[in-house]
Amino acid sequence: MDDFIALVEQARTQPLRGWDFSFVKGRMVQEDPPWSYGNHAHSLVRAATGPVLDLGTGGGEVLAELAPLPPGSIATEDWPPNVVAARTRLASLGVTVVRPEENDAVPLPDARFPVVLNRHSSYTPGEVHRLLSPGGRFLTQQVGADDGLEINDALGLAPPARPDRWDVGEAAADLERAGLVVTTAEEARSPLRFHDVGALVFHLRRVPWQTQDFDVARTWEALRRVHERILVEGALVCTAHRFLVEAHRPRNRGNRINRSGRGAATVAADPARSG
Repeated sequence: MDDFIALVEQARTQPLRGWDFSFVKGRMVQEDPPWSYGNHAHSLVRAATGPVLDLGTGGGEVLAELAPLPPGSIATEDWPPNVVAARTRLASLGVTVVRPEENDAVPLPDARFPVVLNRHSSYTPGEVHRLLSPGGRFLTQQVGADDGLEINDALGLAPPARPDRWDVGEAAADLERAGLVVTTAEEARSPLRFHDVGALVFHLRRVPWQTQDFDVARTWEALRRVHERILVEGALVCTAHRFLVEAHRPRNRGNRINRSGRGAATVAADPARSG
């Protein structure tokens, strides 16, 4: 069995657990953006005057790193395997995991949370406004529309099913239309390197929204060409498109909720949720 087959088969059969990317540590390397989502989120959680809500928690990995969390904190997740992983991981931290309803609606009371977090998951701006208490803060890091397009080109696959424009300006405008005030808006495009074809296969299994039609058998020859390219060039270099937005719900606008903000599609990468 040559190296190409061994790498692909190992990645193809590797179990997927929550948002665990340890299998490709050092093999898929993303340059960090100039901000730290974790540091931002940690500061907000430490200053929170009530429970925290984490939208799209994945397996709860990132939220768990912010412990201790205020009593009554809640996380949402809609992918069944991740729901199980998140409940297992977060139960000991006192966090309840709930599943969102259609259109990312969250079955929780209005104005309950002084902090709402979201990392690489979808959200509806009007719903964020509804859930935030007056003065409450929302923090999101998103995967932008330009993320990983080189992967699709290299494999000859259709582009991701994502909005043509999903960037920091679009996200900030959506939140402002929903009645929030944006205080931080940062964006970065940084290198994402796959040092072997197995790391690429695992990535595409983990984030199937990157391609509309990825299948190992159908892309076998394209994967072999990528393998040979990596042997010559050292890595398949792609673009990691990330942006960070922080916003707050004003205190002086009562409880009026503007539901006009559009939903934001995850492309999450995500490893959308790993990078």
